[in-house]
Amino acid sequence: VVHPKVVAEIAKALGDDEIDVRRTAIEALGRMPHEDALAALTKYAKKSKRALAKDTETQVDLVKAIGRHRDPDSLRWLSKGAIDTEEFAVRQARVYAIAYQRTPDALEVLMEAMTKTEPRRLNSRMRELRPALVYLTGRDEGQDPANWTRWWTANRKTFELPEKAPELSGQSGTLWR
Repeated sequence: VVHPKVVAEIAKALGDDEIDVRRTAIEALGRMPHEDALAALTKYAKKSKRALAKDTETQVDLVKAIGRHRDPDSLRWLSKGAIDTEEFAVRQARVYAIAYQRTPDALEVLMEAMTKTEPRRLNSRMRELRPALVYLTGRDEGQDPANWTRWWTANRKTFELPEKAPELSGQSGTLWR
């Protein structure tokens, strides 16, 4: 039940000593379309930064939960280390959570991160970036980041997100799902 009192009770579980209880609370709050649920998740993310750095699974759960809220104010937090993070699962969760926002700002965040990333590192990140970019743009410029950058430079000012998100197929679809 999505109600402020229910959200508050579930949010209390974020402070539980048992990791499974905390992860269940993260999952529940991520699926509750209520501003208090997002606020509780965001507060937990800030408070638990050090612990989350050591716990990849919980960090991935938290990123996904925050991303599910599709809140534009979450883009800044989601984008921190989105491409630079060494842990694949965390990087993938951050990139996909950004793309899941389905806004021009989300696309801008990913493209900006790509331009700031060293080319060799960026090439190795295209596995998770490509499905996110296809989901946002409805186009597929392939695995080469230079193709995406050229396309973005030529289309940035006139680009509009497709009204409907495309169905991703093949490897991109498998990774996205």
